[in-house]
Amino acid sequence: MCIRDRRSAMRKSHENPSIKKIYEEFLVKPLGHKSHKLLHTHYVNRMKAAPEQKEQKKEGEGKTLLILFGSQGGTAANAARNFEATVKKRTELQVRCIAMNDFAVADVAKESKVIFITSTFGEGEMPDNAVEFWNQLKDTSLAADLMKNVQFSVFALGSTEYQKFCFAGKNINTRMLELGAKMLVDIGLGDDKSPEKYYGAYDPWMTECFKHLGGMPESQTQWPDPKYKVSLALVSKNAKADRPCPGGFRNATLKTNKGVTAPNDEREA
Repeated sequence: MCIRDRRSAMRKSHENPSIKKIYEEFLVKPLGHKSHKLLHTHYVNRMKAAPEQKEQKKEGEGKTLLILFGSQGGTAANAARNFEATVKKRTELQVRCIAMNDFAVADVAKESKVIFITSTFGEGEMPDNAVEFWNQLKDTSLAADLMKNVQFSVFALGSTEYQKFCFAGKNINTRMLELGAKMLVDIGLGDDKSPEKYYGAYDPWMTECFKHLGGMPESQTQWPDPKYKVSLALVSKNAKADRPCPGGFRNATLKTNKGVTAPNDEREA
């Protein structure tokens, strides 16, 4: 039987037709009296082990976290990357942080845990890099239980200055629940008009998230290292620069330093 199994294109004996035929002719059935008498042992159908293997694979799927963000000016994107950095530091989860438009709704349904972080643009609209994703998500032809295996939470950034406060995040939260997803943590609503800006809601929301993700952050707000470092050299108007200019660059003179936001706007830029 071993020689015949080795020569066969199908190397698993429990699937090999020629081996199956020998079993039927000489050993009758698995765990039968004749097989035990001839082989001094029992043989079993190894296909029974398959469900257990699938269950083990299923357990491993829970060790991932998907962070999807929608951001118009960059604030929500920075918050998402901050959350990603903190998760990587405090847990063993495999984390991905992706703009919503770069991820298909159908693939979200394959995830176990998903975090949405989004701002609201204009009067309750989605940021540009979340519009396509939202159009897919709100499609009425989607199955009512599409997200039944997904646990999720939403952190929405907005301003109570607008009537449709945090509408983008609220709409995603409502739609995910309609599609059968389970809420990991209640939606967090960050208000830019608050004295603490959005951090006042973000920090407690993040603390609750970590209770369910298997860890607690040491510090509530841990921003990633900056991509660029800028140093300011102050010189008198008529003085020459005391440092040489690197090759390929040239010195520039600052003509004016003026804010671009409205005079009464708290957000300086």
